[in-house]
Amino acid sequence: MTAFPPLPAPGDLVPSEPVWSYPATARSGGYAHLRLFTVPGGGHLALVTDPGLGTSVTNAAEHIHAALTSQYGEPLWMIEHYPAARTMPDDGETLDLVDLVGREPVWRQIWPPLPRHRRRSVSVAGVADW
Repeated sequence: MTAFPPLPAPGDLVPSEPVWSYPATARSGGYAHLRLFTVPGGGHLALVTDPGLGTSVTNAAEHIHAALTSQYGEPLWMIEHYPAARTMPDDGETLDLVDLVGREPVWRQIWPPLPRHRRRSVSVAGVADW
């Protein structure tokens, strides 16, 4: 199992791009709502919301992470967000922390909370306000 870095508290909102274009492969890409926050102590926290336009955030996670790191530097924490309208009927809204192991993305669910016996100590208070 991958050891994820702790999820930082977001600082100031840098850009909020409702229609941010991202690369996926040499032939395709997608669009997402990007909210990027500074992180106290250095780095950025990116909240990438998938509206369903083009290649999914899930399928382009490593490309998105690379594009954001190239533009904003490291460390970078990336949260993949699917609104309730974009998930399976019973899934509701989801938030997953995405990390790269080598060049492969690995996800850790942070919302909705896991059942109590599987819950990790991750705080996402205030996500609705992002």
